[in-house]
Amino acid sequence: MSTLDSKNDKGDADPVLLTLLESKINGYEKSVFDKLISSRLIGAIVAKKEENVEMMQALFSSNDGRVAMPVFTSVNELTKWNKEARPLPLIANDFAQQTIEQGLDAVILDIASDHRFVIKGYMLSCL
Repeated sequence: MSTLDSKNDKGDADPVLLTLLESKINGYEKSVFDKLISSRLIGAIVAKKEENVEMMQALFSSNDGRVAMPVFTSVNELTKWNKEARPLPLIANDFAQQTIEQGLDAVILDIASDHRFVIKGYMLSCL
């Protein structure tokens, strides 16, 4: 279920989270993690042409076989990655839980940007 407050949340990025992601100063990963704990992110729902399935949450497969869930800080970042994807706003914890339950390797935040951030391993389980 979506945690988007449609009256107040228009799908913009949290400016503090975005600043942390863009800074990439030494040790920024902990600051990003601390901010993610309370952050709303946006998943990508895409068309799927299978019998009985019209839409599904997007996944990203790397050449080495690892599979990750792409999520985004804003609707703008989502549409940069895929103009046809529909937004699924949830708190970061929900995406981490889905990733673990589905046996995926990571969550990739803002996959199409210079400030891309991968949440995996211990960080994923703590989130």
